[in-house]
Amino acid sequence: MEVQIRPAAGVDVAGICNVEIASCGNTLGEEIIRTIVRSRESLRYVAIHSKVVVGFAFAERDTDRRYVVLNVVVHPKWRRFGIGSGLAESLQQGIKSLQQVHATRLVVYARETSLPSHLFLKHNGFRAVTFVRDWFMFNAVGEVDGNMEDAIKFVWWYGDEGKMTGDKM
Repeated sequence: MEVQIRPAAGVDVAGICNVEIASCGNTLGEEIIRTIVRSRESLRYVAIHSKVVVGFAFAERDTDRRYVVLNVVVHPKWRRFGIGSGLAESLQQGIKSLQQVHATRLVVYARETSLPSHLFLKHNGFRAVTFVRDWFMFNAVGEVDGNMEDAIKFVWWYGDEGKMTGDKM
């Protein structure tokens, strides 16, 4: 099994939507994904096997020093092969390449109830730093439904800031 991870391009949008639907049951929508893929303010990668998108990762610039991870998604049939870790590592390498413009951290908000997400993030060098009440407010099809869900905020630092003992963002 050979999987290549590379920057996402416009030709990947349909494949990204397919992976998201297979994994989550819904999608951000082609137009939003196309906007993220084209943005100069985002880090975006796809995992490709035999010219087919099997996973993707997006992070958008939030402040001068911080990027917020929007998604790390792997098609269910391709999980447990290290693809998600490869995508997370690509985001981390993206931050390392941006350190000259002072980008030093990736932030992820994971659902409080998603233990697999917590374990994945910890395995990939992220640290839980705080609990956030009512962070998620969307149902499975992306509509606001009034059912709020709490989050755990995870951070990955590059450089000396990784020695921080708390989240000073």
